This record gives sequence, C-alpha cells and structure tokens, in this order.
Amino acid sequence: MAYLKLEYWNSCDIGGLLYQTGYKNIMYLNVDVGKPVFETIEEGQEDGDKNFVSFYTKMVKKYKIETILPEYQFDVINFASIHDYKQITLNNGESSRCLTFQVENKGWDNNGADVQVEISFSVDYITKTNCCNDKIELSRCATCEKTISGMWATTSLQYTDPFNTMVLPNRYYMIYDTITGQSTLMYLTTKDIPWRIPDTQWNYVCFGAYKWYLDNSGHYRIYQYLESTLTGLVVNNVCQCLPNTWAQLYVSDNGGAYVVSGAPVYMSTAMSNGINHTVISGHNYKFKFYMFNNNCTYGYSNEVTVIVP
Repeated sequence: MAYLKLEYWNSCDIGGLLYQTGYKNIMYLNVDVGKPVFETIEEGQEDGDKNFVSFYTKMVKKYKIETILPEYQFDVINFASIHDYKQITLNNGESSRCLTFQVENKGWDNNGADVQVEISFSVDYITKTNCCNDKIELSRCATCEKTISGMWATTSLQYTDPFNTMVLPNRYYMIYDTITGQSTLMYLTTKDIPWRIPDTQWNYVCFGAYKWYLDNSGHYRIYQYLESTLTGLVVNNVCQCLPNTWAQLYVSDNGGAYVVSGAPVYMSTAMSNGINHTVISGHNYKFKFYMFNNNCTYGYSNEVTVIVP
C-alpha cells in the first residue's frame, strides 16, 4: 500500500525550525482518505433582470481521515496545522495544496499513550471563470526519452549487493522502494557508494514494456500498467495512468474477442478505486485497458489473466 504524504513548511521561521532556506517537513501516514465530499463555492452578482451571473466558481474536495497516532506524532500533526503551507499527496499520486487543515482529538486510549485522531482537509479541485482564460494547452504526447537497463526493489540482492549479483555498472536502473512505494531513477557506479541519483532526470523512461513518468515530487510513477485482483466474483482492475488521461477497460471471456467493459474512467478513479468487472465461476478472463486524453492516444496496457475457480 502506498503511503499518504504530508509536506508542511512556513514562510517565516517558527518553533525553532529554519524555514527561510527552503526547508520542508515530510511525514508519511499509513492511512487511506476514502471518498471525498465535494463543495461548490460561487461568486457573482445579479444582473438587471435579477438573474445571478457567476464570475468565479470553485469546486473543493474535502477529505476526512480517522486514525490512531502515538502522542508524539499527534503533537507533530497539530504543529503542522499552524504552518502557512501544507501539501498532501494521496495514495493514488494526486498532489494538492491544502486550503484547510484541521486536527481533532477524538479521545485517548486506556493507557493514555495513543490518540484517536480525526484529520480534515480540503484541496482545490476545479476552478472556472466567466472568460476563456482556462484554455487547455495541447501538449506533446508522452514518449520514452531514455531506455534504462533494468528495475530492482530496494529489498533485492541486485540493489543491496549489485556487484556480486552481476548487475552491470555505468547504467541506469529504476529502484522501487517497498516501504514508500516510490520509484527513483538511479545510476550504478563502480565507486564505494555504488548507487547515486543521476544529474539528468528524463520526463519519461522505459524498460521493455514498462514505462514511468517523472512526477512533481521528483520520483517516478509507472503508467499504462494494469493490476487485477479477484475478490469473490468481482475483479478489481487498478489502472496506472499518466496525469490527465482516461482509462477504458477491455475484457476477454474464455478466449473470446476483447470487448469494452463500462465507460471510460478518469485517471484519479482508475488509479484509486479501480474499475470493477463481475465474472462467472469456471471462466478464464483477460483484462487490459486503453489510455488516452484530449490529444494523445497511448494504446493498450499490459494484459492480465484472471482464472475464476
């Protein structure tokens, strides 16, 4: 499970922390925000015919987290709430600045060591004005800029002991952190410190059928990649997508031709909730998804086979 990431910093030095040099605090929480609540804020005035004319509309997403924290971490969360800037990166990779951030103590446990905490925060989602200054700029379609030589988890021998496992030096590799769920492009040297982050960070890299893009945090995220999980008679398909893209699920039943399953799903939903497909016992299914956006079509993802007992 990917962790929720909280970054917070201040415009002035507070609490004995030096922020004027650009320092930021980072905290990871093993929690899931669940489903958001949407609120629409509208500004405008009535015209001469008493019709309301909107000048500005903002859609805000509100989240609520309930979790148990030790006292020291509860202190840190409260300290974070008084900072000028708070940035939340959700488990699905969406990252937004917090408009509001509130922490509430819902009660101590029996021995007074842990706190039942409720954290509420809201983020900008969509804004709209009454003019066309929000025109979307068409961008170049994502293409592989650098082919790397492999990928390794931080728990693998290839990463912890590369030279004794015949990993080739002077090459680039994608390193996946099994704790944070983040991927980092690294270069294997022949020096005492074998792994280092290279000076060049390409926006899009690939290894065989695997593709990654560089996100706003400086890490890489895999895209056009499908993970399917069977629970009962429902297959949940999590589609790893590029930002601002859509995913259309396709399914093949018992070797038949692929057919469309449902409607296209926006990347935030495809990556967090996934796309469910009801299956039949005793059948073999294959799944893949098609990724696209306003001006780019990226074709199909990897294919996943699910055998339903």
